[in-house]
Amino acid sequence: MKNQIVSNQELIFSNMLEIQAIIRILKRKGITDENEILDEVKKL
Repeated sequence: MKNQIVSNQELIFSNMLEIQAIIRILKRKGITDENEILDEVKKL
């Protein structure tokens, strides 16, 4: 298999989907909520 080069845009999109999936899981399990996530993002 040859090494594939992906664009920065593809990496950003993939990362965004992974983060959204993690957030959905945490919310579904009752570990966190939208406000807590937004507060943490603001701290960054």
